[in-house]
Amino acid sequence: LGRAVGHSLEVIEAIETLKGNGPADLTELCIKQAALMVELAGIPDPAAKVRAALSSGAALEKFRQMVKQQGGDAKVVDDPSRLPLAPKKTLVRAIADGFIDDLDALGVGVATARLGGGREKADDTIDPSVGVVVCKKPGEAVRKGDTVFEVHHRERGLVEAIALLSLCHRVGDTPPPAQPLVLEELR
Repeated sequence: LGRAVGHSLEVIEAIETLKGNGPADLTELCIKQAALMVELAGIPDPAAKVRAALSSGAALEKFRQMVKQQGGDAKVVDDPSRLPLAPKKTLVRAIADGFIDDLDALGVGVATARLGGGREKADDTIDPSVGVVVCKKPGEAVRKGDTVFEVHHRERGLVEAIALLSLCHRVGDTPPPAQPLVLEELR
């Protein structure tokens, strides 16, 4: 869902989604989930209300208010570079032409943890600046050498993360069948 994995990268992607520039799958799921909440409030035409809040900027403004009320730096909404960002990027590239056939989301998460973006023990320190951007998702065409993953790092765990990411995707000759975004709704 979306393309960003890692604390700051995910916040930036969320802000971009609130600005109307987010990945289509993340935007669609956010609209579906928010519409369910609006529906529970008894407001008619919930999906239209949510879309209107996104397009008018009201949703982004509400996020800005929430950040401020929780003691955060609300200026990140307009300037995401205020978030901690890793100084280095390394690319993991496709080794063949074809289509991304499969992507192991858990493996991408583990790779991010190896960079310092997660904990193995409760007292481990998390580095919010590191993470992975998924540049090619299942069904997307790739050429040999195209970037599949962009690794944001500080060198810690980089070799292990790249090894994991190399195993986290497969390139096939044909695109995989499309999967629904939402498998089931529980109410």
